[in-house]
Amino acid sequence: MAPADAEPIKNLVEDEAKVRRKGNTVKLKTTKARTLDDSVTRAACVLENAENVETLQFAVGDIQSLNKATRQQERHHAHAQKSVMNMFITKTLCTACAWLMQALVTKALNIALYSLSDKDTLISLIYAALIGLVVPPLQYFSDREPEVLKPGHEGPPGKVPNVIAQSAGRMLVFLELQKKALPMTIAWANKSAVAAIIGIFPDSVLLANLIACAVLTIVVTAVQNVPAVEKAQKRLKHGENGIQLRYLAWPSSLLLSVGYVYNGVATWTVNYLVGLDASLSEGASFFLTTLLQCIYFTLIAIFITRLDAYWLRKKVELQEQRTSVLNEIEEERKENEHADLHDLAYSIHLELQNDLGDTMAKAIAFVYAWGLSNTLNDIFFMFFLNLSSYSAGTYQQSWEFALILTVALGYGTSLLSLAQYRSAESKSYKKLMITAMANTLGWAYMNVMSMTTNYVLAQLVDADGSTDGMKQAICYLLLFVIAQAFCSEIFFQIQDAVRVSHREVHDFHQAYPTELPDKFDDIDDVPSLVAAGVTRSKSAEV
Repeated sequence: MAPADAEPIKNLVEDEAKVRRKGNTVKLKTTKARTLDDSVTRAACVLENAENVETLQFAVGDIQSLNKATRQQERHHAHAQKSVMNMFITKTLCTACAWLMQALVTKALNIALYSLSDKDTLISLIYAALIGLVVPPLQYFSDREPEVLKPGHEGPPGKVPNVIAQSAGRMLVFLELQKKALPMTIAWANKSAVAAIIGIFPDSVLLANLIACAVLTIVVTAVQNVPAVEKAQKRLKHGENGIQLRYLAWPSSLLLSVGYVYNGVATWTVNYLVGLDASLSEGASFFLTTLLQCIYFTLIAIFITRLDAYWLRKKVELQEQRTSVLNEIEEERKENEHADLHDLAYSIHLELQNDLGDTMAKAIAFVYAWGLSNTLNDIFFMFFLNLSSYSAGTYQQSWEFALILTVALGYGTSLLSLAQYRSAESKSYKKLMITAMANTLGWAYMNVMSMTTNYVLAQLVDADGSTDGMKQAICYLLLFVIAQAFCSEIFFQIQDAVRVSHREVHDFHQAYPTELPDKFDDIDDVPSLVAAGVTRSKSAEV
């Protein structure tokens, strides 16, 4: 464009600008000034809008807090579900597997010692000694599990960590179940040995249980307080492994035996009252027994719950006192290079008192569990079926009882797992009741295994009239394999359900995180954040 043509255009733009400025000036001069009230009103509107914005910010914060609380509640529900699964895994299935192992081995010992007339006590002692020797090495080798079974194993890239990795087959699940059942196996072997020894004195059951209570409580507490045993248990808790450590931790398997003799003392009064009036009819006797058992469990549950709550508070006090004494001893050693013997003795006294209380607290938890189990058994078999015990009925009735308990106690455990108590008594009740329900269910299925096995053996004897011990042993072996396969399949399905649940929760939290950045410090990060959001959206759609 030529310079001559550009000049008129420049003048035209300047003229338009002058006209626009003149019009704005006229408009500004003709604008009426607002009154003071109108200005205050408009200022209030601006302030109200600002308050609305602030309220909106608080609302967004409240929504985010609610989102976090909802996520936390979801995790709490997941933990409750895990508690229910652990009840089936560690108690029910492992108790059944422990009984199967005991039944198979004792039957083999029975055949080997067939020439002995009174061999029940001897077989129980031999079995306990054999299990005590064999189980610790098995625990050592089973703990050296493949990487795919370890809880922290993440699996292939892009996969979520699982309780049992997706690539683990049923054989690995079977080995995992046996690993979990080994502590239960050794505990029940010791309990059977103690019960056999007490059975030698049928006329002095109370005295035998009292002596066993005192001896076992003192021995278990003293042995667990030995430095080598104490260190071994701590090292095992921290994930270390070793055959020697397993053998040194053996005394902890005696706690079930301690609970058994405690229960023998506690139930002696009920058994004595039931046997007082032999003139009652069978139905009246069953009703009276059920009533006394319900009263007994109510009283013992209240007593044990309050005693456990008291011990929890007392244990905290003992630990604080012991810490204070140890600090004083350390200061005296720094100053005088010699500690006061009185302080050392007092520290040892506090430690022994703490260990003794722990042993008794763990033992009375089994008394609580046996009380619940006996009460439910009496209500079902005596009150409803008019039977003296589960062994007087059929194996179908034992199955019915176990299945009813599975539904009822599983639901009760899930409810208690969700409960959040504050008082020490309520917390003790929750802990004791969950443990009792898990043990009760495990013992119910143990009775199912016993009744079913006895029925099959009786049918074989009726079929050919033979009482050959070798045939019975083969029958026990077949039932052992079938029951182990059944328990392993249940365990596998439970683990698979937990794995799927963990994966869904993990994917949800990855797709919808609760924390978002407050500001972008670097504008270059925006594309990467947007890309991450797109990736999360696609993963959520998948």
